Amino acid sequence: MEYHLPQRWSGTGTKFLVLALLTLFTVILTVFSLSSNIQILFTHIYYIPIIVAAYWFGRKGVVYAAVLSAFYLTAVYLISAPDAQTLFAALGRVVVFIGIALVIAIFSITLKRQQEQIAASEERFRGI
Repeated sequence: MEYHLPQRWSGTGTKFLVLALLTLFTVILTVFSLSSNIQILFTHIYYIPIIVAAYWFGRKGVVYAAVLSAFYLTAVYLISAPDAQTLFAALGRVVVFIGIALVIAIFSITLKRQQEQIAASEERFRGI
């Protein structure tokens, strides 16, 4: 089953808006959770904007993931009472966030290239 968004929702502006809202939600949740001394569960929310950014924007999505990860690491250090174990765990999560962004970006770039090749191939065969 194939699903397509309406054309007016598929533009880059809409993608930036969706990503900005996801980022805002993630930042607010991070500040609230760390202020409440919650260290683990909220971090899974980070996967949503990271995967979306890497899929939509490829390499730029990896840069986004690095920036969001830097925010997370900084927030852990500044808001919670970090000890070595907490900082090490946060650093491990950052590595996973960036690794997931890399994998998704590679898949996304490969998929776009294959779609371009298929479109070019179809265009050639239509001309025959």
